[in-house]
Amino acid sequence: MKTSLKSLLLAVMAGLGTLSVQAQTAPKIVVIDLAKVFDGYYQTKDQNDKLLADQTEAKKGLDALDKERTDLIAKFNDLVAKTNDNKLITAEAKAAAEQDAQKLRNDIIAKQNDLQNSYTNLQNAFRQRLANFKELAIKDINKVAIDTAKKKGANLLIDKSNNTAFQTSSFIYIDPAYTDISDEVLATMNAGHPVSATPAAPAASAAPAAGGQPAVTFPGVK
Repeated sequence: MKTSLKSLLLAVMAGLGTLSVQAQTAPKIVVIDLAKVFDGYYQTKDQNDKLLADQTEAKKGLDALDKERTDLIAKFNDLVAKTNDNKLITAEAKAAAEQDAQKLRNDIIAKQNDLQNSYTNLQNAFRQRLANFKELAIKDINKVAIDTAKKKGANLLIDKSNNTAFQTSSFIYIDPAYTDISDEVLATMNAGHPVSATPAAPAASAAPAAGGQPAVTFPGVK
């Protein structure tokens, strides 16, 4: 009986010793720069190219609307000049010109609204496309990153990219001795796909390349 109790006590103590050693074992940590992998991902470049091409087409439509608006403004200014020249216009013609000018004023405001709405809709559409792509791409990258980390025996994977509101890493300091799997993950993501020698440009702007938000400025129209 005493022998059995002693054996049980020794087994318990040995188990506690094992747990203590395990508790003191430091986790194996690997790091990744998700921003670097995302920018170097071949699909990111493809998406940027598509967005830029679509933005170019969208700009053509905005330019056409803007030209229509500019033409209306020119006509409006001509009518205003006529109504201000009492020597070259009769009272009847002046009244008719003022009426036409008022119609043009309304047309210009309507055209400006069309231009503004088109710009806003395109801006939102491009922003949403980019957000959708980023969400799917990061999910795919995370899957590869987790598999890579597990193969290396890691039990903690840290993203060191500048992804906070302050454009810094979520971790103030990361020991550079930790294994960085960014290049390995990127190579896996791009396997079998030709990649440009130069890094992919940052994700395309969500706004159409229209040279800034359109605005209307012409005499007499608020």
